[in-house]
Amino acid sequence: MGPIEQAVELLRQAVENLITAFLGGLLGVLVSKPVLTRWMRWRWGGWEVEVTQQGELLTREPLTPEEARMVVSPGGSRRRKSVHLKGVISGIGHRIGEDPASDRAHEVGLTVINHASRRVQINLDRDPGPHRRGSHTETIVATRRAPAPGPLPTGDQPQPPAENGVEAAGPSR
Repeated sequence: MGPIEQAVELLRQAVENLITAFLGGLLGVLVSKPVLTRWMRWRWGGWEVEVTQQGELLTREPLTPEEARMVVSPGGSRRRKSVHLKGVISGIGHRIGEDPASDRAHEVGLTVINHASRRVQINLDRDPGPHRRGSHTETIVATRRAPAPGPLPTGDQPQPPAENGVEAAGPSR
């Protein structure tokens, strides 16, 4: 076998290996994605968020497996848990004073995660809330300083006349 035949044989083997690796990777993705999806549905599917007040169920919303994993798993982001749970609560027109993902919310019974029934229960009666300790907005307003004396800079300050005598109508776009 001459050098040309050897080069052609090496090229054929390289192309064959590339095609085999590509098809193997594609097959791996096509098989693993449905398996992972089914496992996520089995592990995290069927969770709900219930919001109650004075013994009355205000809302019950199902969680997708991804949302349930984020809200229920101990290693999840507390900020994402908080945003999701507050979104459920504000969706029914309520505000709460305590972060529903905080340790304190679990201690006072505001948020209860029930693994047996796959429910995250939020009892608004247990919220130490703004009526007892001030809302976030009130805290921000109370901590702001009084403005300095004098005119406030508004951006509408008079401009000197242009050299050609024509005043500008506003900022250029």
